[in-house]
Amino acid sequence: MSYSVVFDKGSGFILVTIDGELTLSLLEKVAAEVGEIENKLGCKLVINDLSNARLTEEALEVYRMPEKAQQMGVDHVCKRALVVGDRFSDFYFLETVFVNQGHLVKMFGSVDEAKRWLKQR
Repeated sequence: MSYSVVFDKGSGFILVTIDGELTLSLLEKVAAEVGEIENKLGCKLVINDLSNARLTEEALEVYRMPEKAQQMGVDHVCKRALVVGDRFSDFYFLETVFVNQGHLVKMFGSVDEAKRWLKQR
């Protein structure tokens, strides 16, 4: 499992890339870094590239992910695009949980689609 969190000055987005298992403990690490960039730069636009990630947590752990993200500094009004490739069914529950808890999250098949959505303010 590996991940990266970078701010792309050109696009104004925070880009998160996760390869391997997406667990609650990994989400906490990633969210802390995203929250730090959000607070430091005022950026509220995030692309989460999960196209090479696997969601392996139990339903209860997935349900806790939005709360953990917020505790680590990720604002619930932050606009987040989840890039999942053609694996929408694998991440549908995750997207639904975040949306139902008041987060602005949407799934996309490609980074380009995600960028277009994020640019719509």
